[in-house]
This record gives sequence, C-alpha cells and structure tokens, in this order.
Amino acid sequence: MNPELQEYILTNPALKKFLEMFPKELMETASLVRYPKKTNVIGKGDIVEYLYIIVEGEALLKNELRSGKQYSYVTLNPYEFLGDLSLLSGYLTFVGTVNAGTDMTVVRIPTKSVQKTLETDFAFYKLLTKGVTRKFFDDSFIRGRDVYLISLDKLKVF
Repeated sequence: MNPELQEYILTNPALKKFLEMFPKELMETASLVRYPKKTNVIGKGDIVEYLYIIVEGEALLKNELRSGKQYSYVTLNPYEFLGDLSLLSGYLTFVGTVNAGTDMTVVRIPTKSVQKTLETDFAFYKLLTKGVTRKFFDDSFIRGRDVYLISLDKLKVF
C-alpha cells in the first residue's frame, strides 16, 4: 500500500474501519490523492481510470444543457464512490464532469485492479452495488419529495 495512504489511515480510524471491507490485494494498488476546491477530477468523455473513494470533502457531478449551461446533478460525500457505476456497467466513458466541490481527499484505485477483483470477489461486488443502489434510492427519494412539496405549495395557493 502507498506509504502516504498508510500514514493517513493511521490518523483516521473511521477510514481504517471502512477500508477493512476491501480486499487487501486491491488496497495494495490504492493511493491517496488530494484535489483543491474546483479542480476538475474527471471530464465529460474521459475514460474512467480509477475508482475513487471520497474520504474528505465533496465531489460535484455536473453536466450541461443543450444551451451550454452547466448544472450539478449529484453531490458525493465522504465514504461514497465515484466511478462505481461505470465499473459495474462496463461503460468506462464518463458521461459528465466531476469537480471537487470543496478541498477533497480521495483513495484512488486503478480500474484494472477493481475489474479483476469484481470478477472474483462477491463481497466486494456487493459492496459497490450497495453504494450504487443507495445513490439511486436517495436520488429517487429527493425527486419524489420535491414533486410532493411543490404540489402542496400549489394546493396552498389554490
């Protein structure tokens, strides 16, 4: 494991506990990377080269409308993954842009290592799938709540 990552884990017990769920062989390929606020982490159309585990800060996933105006559609927080959906689907071209919303620290694991582990380690596959499922659930809940609240507001006006 990368010496900088090893040292960082020693100062962060919550991260140590979280990373214990990952296969040791996979963690041997991991590194710690820091991104200053507003840094472009992945660009639209880029090939996903890493699985990112956000450990500090937040990532903003953005896309653009036909008019060219950018909008943020997902915010990822500590202990959430970036690149997981691409790795699970096999579609490794990123469809949006990812920027560091704040100063951000990530554990970065090469795609090839993750793909190899997904083929042989069901517990790891399940861990990534749970993360994706949670993101979809949260997104669905927020959209449903917003539609419901807008309807209530309209009813109040009526």
